[in-house]
Amino acid sequence: MRAHPIKTRRLAGLAAAVSAIALLAACETGPTPAEIHAMDWSQAARIDTPAAYGQYLRVHPDGLYVANAMQRVDELNALEADSYLLAKKTDTEASYVAFLGRYPWGAHAAEADSRRAILAAPRLAAEEKADWDNAARQNQIEVFEVFLDTWPRGAHAVEARAKLDALWRTDQGQFIKAKRSGSPAELDAFIRVNPRSAYVRDAEREIDLIYRRDDEAWRRALAENSVAAYDFYMQSQPWGRWRDEASRAVADLRERDYQAWRYAALMDDLWAYEDYRRMYPWGAWYDTAFYRIDWIRAGRYDANWNHSYDRDWNRGWRYGGGHRDRDRDEPNTYPPLFGGQNPPPQGGGANPPPPPNAGGNNHGGGGGGGGVRPPSPPAPPAGNPPPPRPPVVSGPPTLWSNPRPQSPPPPPPPAASPPPPPVVSAPAPVRNQVSPPPPPPAPPQRTAIPERTRED
Repeated sequence: MRAHPIKTRRLAGLAAAVSAIALLAACETGPTPAEIHAMDWSQAARIDTPAAYGQYLRVHPDGLYVANAMQRVDELNALEADSYLLAKKTDTEASYVAFLGRYPWGAHAAEADSRRAILAAPRLAAEEKADWDNAARQNQIEVFEVFLDTWPRGAHAVEARAKLDALWRTDQGQFIKAKRSGSPAELDAFIRVNPRSAYVRDAEREIDLIYRRDDEAWRRALAENSVAAYDFYMQSQPWGRWRDEASRAVADLRERDYQAWRYAALMDDLWAYEDYRRMYPWGAWYDTAFYRIDWIRAGRYDANWNHSYDRDWNRGWRYGGGHRDRDRDEPNTYPPLFGGQNPPPQGGGANPPPPPNAGGNNHGGGGGGGGVRPPSPPAPPAGNPPPPRPPVVSGPPTLWSNPRPQSPPPPPPPAASPPPPPVVSAPAPVRNQVSPPPPPPAPPQRTAIPERTRED
């Protein structure tokens, strides 16, 4: 008789499930009782105190090492008693300290610590008296603060607090407050209010030190020459003299980053995104460029590539502020490369966001129309030619249907000083088109890339 096929498949699935459960049970088997017993004894022997052995005896009253544990408890108690008798015979602070370090659990620990405190009292009193004499002789706020931190309940603690309160009402207290504020303005105000104070020289030296630290922090920010470096300078130097320059440098770098990304997005090719990531590792669209490179390599130059996938891929950086939504709780933030995003608004589907501090200076795109049409682009950098582009599939106008710009935006400025804003020269007419502003002088040790035209 032939078995029913459905019943056979069910039996086979049930057998596979039972096998899988048995395999998981075998893999997740815990330690055996003998292994647990051995681990508990090893732990007690490692701690080697009567309490540890007592825990072993309570858990394993019939264990293999019960006799060993009881014998070791008796030995430890005998050793503790002999050591206490030796410390008591010596009767010094050091002998009781050594005993307490070796037998903190002992039956004589409290008595030994009490005797140690009695023997240490004269030494501590002499040290407190010496520190008080030093603080009273110097009569400085910071010295009294150190004394109170060391001897908060000392014999002279009340007197030290009274002295400290009186000093805070003098010019010394005003100087200490101005110094701890870290503000050169506060120190200047102290000098103006107290021109004859003995702390005027100290205030002037403190101002010079603040300015030197500020200059050093500014040099580090210039050397790194990134948005993060300038932001860190402004956060760490709230009174810095270069904060305005740092703000302008941040605005300029973000504008350059925006223009570089816009150029790479208009090119929409591997070499453009790779150049953007190489020149702007701190850029706002660094991750976006990486995902776009991966997207292109997935099949852009495949003969069977569906070019409708290229449409509206950049919705995230247009409407998400150029940042990645790592917890994916916002609907219009990057990355929207594989769908799942809201459609762009009518009439502006291809417009990139305005550059920072530009006040909505958007160039027209496919959906908006009427924007400035840039001329044809240059050739890609030498040694990294782009692969041939497939025929463009007709479809709705997007950002990628616009003409290509003539040249990429300039790279980040050299690290010598914060770069000035680029000066826009009069555009040269080329077939009723406007070229982008000319780039600033190239940074040191950078070779110029020869340009050549490409068909739109």
